[in-house]
Amino acid sequence: MSRIIKSLFLLFIVLGPAGCSAINKSTLKSVPMIMPEQNPQANIAKKEERRALNLAVVPFAEKRGKLKSYGSVYKYLIPLLPYGTIRYERPDEAKMFNIQNEFEFNMSENLLEILITAVRNSSLFGEVILTTTPLASRADLILSGDIHYTLYEGKTYSYGISFLGPALWCLGLPAGSSHKRLNIELYLKKIDTGEVFWAYNLNKEKTLVQGLYHNWGKDVNSFANLMQEGVKEAIASLRSRLSHIPFDDLKAISGAPPQPSAENQPELILEPSSRVATANTTDTVTK
Repeated sequence: MSRIIKSLFLLFIVLGPAGCSAINKSTLKSVPMIMPEQNPQANIAKKEERRALNLAVVPFAEKRGKLKSYGSVYKYLIPLLPYGTIRYERPDEAKMFNIQNEFEFNMSENLLEILITAVRNSSLFGEVILTTTPLASRADLILSGDIHYTLYEGKTYSYGISFLGPALWCLGLPAGSSHKRLNIELYLKKIDTGEVFWAYNLNKEKTLVQGLYHNWGKDVNSFANLMQEGVKEAIASLRSRLSHIPFDDLKAISGAPPQPSAENQPELILEPSSRVATANTTDTVTK
């Protein structure tokens, strides 16, 4: 009898720690198996909430200047003067540049199309429409913008030797340069209260040196590229801002009174343009 008791006692001692370790091991395994399943569901739910928000995009408000200065470009023909200059605040309405005579590009419309395309591709909103009457739509938020600058400054180089300057162009020296500046202020506000949730200053500029063998005829086609670069940064800022705002604060209240400031808006609703700009948008230049 005593042998049986001793045997059972030894068996308990040997199996006891193993049993405890087996219980602890299975408990630790169960923790990481549950946690990863909860996070994706939370992320998916958050994305679905964002997609449930409808966005109305309204045309840019025109706030550009009307300066048009091109007479001084002929100064490059004066001996000892190194270049002549051109300056436009609305280059889409101009008829003369460093190289070509004019170009077909509507700043307000084409730049707006680039913005709409980027917003749609961001998947931040459920429906994105272009309209002049956002209060008549099912939108929760309004995206608007003020277009301040589409500045073009061009220089034609003569190197101080007047009409003989083009001879140096043939040798590979730059024929001129063009500096572009784009500035658009963007706003996102709630449609029923007019509260501004986000504002962004899209400000880009670029200088292009031109010659017979490089960048010839590309005086003005940088505006689309500048817009694409600026919109990419603006979308990143907007995504970050929306992630910190509760969904209920963004969703429009059904039946809420309209904003007084929108009473004078036209009744026509514009459909999104069929020629929405894509990532490889360039301005069409006609000589």
